[in-house]
Amino acid sequence: MASAQVVETPLTNNGRSQNSNHPDDHFQSSLSDLGLTSIVTDTLQCLPNLEELDLSKNKLTEIKLDGVMPQVKTLSLSSNQLCSVDGLIAFPSLESVDVTNNPTLEVSDKYKLVSLCLMLKIMDGKDIGLMRDAVNRLNSTLSQKASDTWKIHFSKKYMVNQLEGGKRAEIESEFIEKLKSEVTCGPTMLKNYREYQLSVLGKDHLKKLFEGRLEEEPPNKKQKTIEVNGQTENVDEKAKSDSNKMKSIKTPDSKFSKKKLKTPRKETKTQTSSPAYCEFAVSHLLQTHSLNNDPSDRKTQVWGCEFEPDPESKGYTTFTCATCGGDSVCFVDCSTGRVMKKYKQPGETFYCLAWTTVCLDSDPNKQHKTNLIAAGGSQCTIKIIEPNQLVCFEEIEGHKGVLECLVFHPHHPSWLLSAADDNTIMIWEIGLPKGAEYQGKSKLLLTLKSRSIVRLFSVPPHGKVVVGGCDDGCYMWKLFDNSTDQGDKKDKTRTYYGKLDFPGKKTIPLDSIACLSNNLIATKRVEEGCIHIWNSASEMLENDFQVAYRLPWRLTEVPFLKFSFAQGVFPFSACSVLLAGDDTGSVWLYDADTLVLAGKLKDKQHKQAQILTCPNETTKVFNQVSASSNMDYIVAVADTNVVCIWKRLRIEDASSHS
Repeated sequence: MASAQVVETPLTNNGRSQNSNHPDDHFQSSLSDLGLTSIVTDTLQCLPNLEELDLSKNKLTEIKLDGVMPQVKTLSLSSNQLCSVDGLIAFPSLESVDVTNNPTLEVSDKYKLVSLCLMLKIMDGKDIGLMRDAVNRLNSTLSQKASDTWKIHFSKKYMVNQLEGGKRAEIESEFIEKLKSEVTCGPTMLKNYREYQLSVLGKDHLKKLFEGRLEEEPPNKKQKTIEVNGQTENVDEKAKSDSNKMKSIKTPDSKFSKKKLKTPRKETKTQTSSPAYCEFAVSHLLQTHSLNNDPSDRKTQVWGCEFEPDPESKGYTTFTCATCGGDSVCFVDCSTGRVMKKYKQPGETFYCLAWTTVCLDSDPNKQHKTNLIAAGGSQCTIKIIEPNQLVCFEEIEGHKGVLECLVFHPHHPSWLLSAADDNTIMIWEIGLPKGAEYQGKSKLLLTLKSRSIVRLFSVPPHGKVVVGGCDDGCYMWKLFDNSTDQGDKKDKTRTYYGKLDFPGKKTIPLDSIACLSNNLIATKRVEEGCIHIWNSASEMLENDFQVAYRLPWRLTEVPFLKFSFAQGVFPFSACSVLLAGDDTGSVWLYDADTLVLAGKLKDKQHKQAQILTCPNETTKVFNQVSASSNMDYIVAVADTNVVCIWKRLRIEDASSHS
C-alpha cells in the first residue's frame, strides 16, 4: 500500500476558527489519488471527529475495517476497483456515499448498500428515497417467502428442538439453498442481492425459531393467500386489516378525502404499493413544436411521446422523453423541463415514433449499445435517427400511405413494425449505422394485410403475434411459424387469423389498444365510455378472446386518443400502470397489476386509481401519454402544441402541495 499521512482538516462551523479544538468541530480527511490498495484501520480510528472521508481515485477492491466508524457521514469511493460493498457496514451513520466509476459494481450491490446503511440518503449525488422504498418492499416479499418456504417444506420435517448443535448448521444450509432455488421474485438483475438477502433472512428465521420468538403453526393448517405485486398476503388477515383502515381516495378535483371501506376488497392493493396511487403534480408545461418558432402557435398538434430506454439497463428508461408533432421530433429532459435537442424535417408532419437499443455494426464484440429512434408521418417514409448527432441515416420507403404507428419488436431490437393508412403492417429489419458512416440499409421481412386502416397495434411480451386496432375492429396476425421465432422466410405476406368480437354496436371505431401481458389486451372504442380488458387462455395464439372486465373511462366522440402501458422495473420492480388521456385535459391512471388479480377472482368491478388534470385551460385533448420506468414522470401531449409533464411527489413534496 502506498504510504500516506492522514490529516484531519477541521470544517468551520458557526464562525469558529480553523484551528479550533472545540469538541463539536466536524472534520474531513482526503486520501484521494494515493494509489491505496487497502485501508489502515488504526490510523482512521485515531480520528474521533472524522465525518467526511475521501478515498476516491485509488485501487481499493473492498473495504476492510476492524470495528466501526459511527461518526463518518460522507464517504467518497469513486474511481476505485470495488467488487464488494460488504465492508460499508462499518459506517452505520453514513448519509452520503459516492461509488461511481467502480466498473464491477452492479445494481445488486447498490441494493445491498442501501440495505446495509440504514441512514443513507444520497448515493452518487442522487436521493435514494425511491430505491429504499423498493429495497424495503423486496425485503418484505422475501421475508414472507422465506416464512412460507419453511412452513411448506421444513416445518413437518424438522422440529424446533433439532435446531441445536451441528444439526442446526446442516438444516440452515439446506434451508438457504432451498430458498435460493425456490424464490425467484424480483428482476433478474437483482439475483445476487436476492440470494444475499435470502441467506440473511434464512439465518434470522432459524434463529428466531430456536429462541422461541416465532410460533410455528400446526403443519396441517393452510392459510388462504393471494399474491399482489410479487408479495404474498394472508387473505383473512388482510380482510380484517382493511375493514379497520381508512382508505385515502384521490379525486381529480380535490385533495385526499377519507372514506371508510364497508367491505374489504382482498384483491385491492394499498396506495403505497403501486405508483398508480401516488400523488403527482404538474412540473412543466412546454410549447415545443411551434412552427417557425412562433410563440403564439396553438395549432400544431403533438401526436406521440415515448421515454428513451436506458441502453445499459434493459427495462429501464432515462428521464428523456421524445415527442413528435408538426415537422419536428423533440427530446425533452423531464427532470428540468428543458428541450435538449430537436430534429426537424421540413414539410413533414410526424404522427408516430419508437425507440430501440441496438449494438453498432462497427463493434465486433457487440458490446457498445446505442439508442435509435424511428419516426414517421405524412411523407410516408420512416426516418431512422441517431439522436446524439441528430442524424437521419436512413429513410425507409415502402408504405403507400401516411404512417400511423411504429413499434420495435420486444426480442429483436432491429425489427421495426410499421402501420400506415394503406391497410398494411410491414416488418423491417433496419440497417444499423457503421461507426461514423451512418449508412443503413433496411430490408422488408413480412407484410401483414388488413381490411381497413390500422390505426395502432401492439405486440405481447412473447413477441409471437401482432394485435392491430383497425377502423373496422381488432385483428390478430402471427409473426412466426410453429417451430421458430426467426420468422417464416417462405411467407412474405400474411392475413389475420383472428378478430375480437366486441359486445354491442359493431361499427364503432377502435382507436387504442395495448397488450398488458401474454394473455390480456386492453382496447378502447370511440363513444363507448369504457376500456375493455380481454383475456386469451392460449396466450393469443388462438382466437379465444373473451371480455374479462371493463374499466370506466370518459364517454367521448373524439377519436385517436391513445393510451399507454407502463411496466416499472425500478423502484417498483413488479408494477404496471395503464395510462389514458382524454378530451378534457385529464389523464386516467389504472393499477394494471390488479387487473390480472381481478380476473382470477372473477371480479368485474375495477375502477381507475386516480385522474390527473392539467391546469392549462387551452389544453383539452391529450393524444398520447407515456411514463418513465420508475413512474417518476408522466408526459402527455396535446393537440394545442402543449407537452404536459407530471412529477411524482415524495412524502415531503406531497405535504407542501396539500
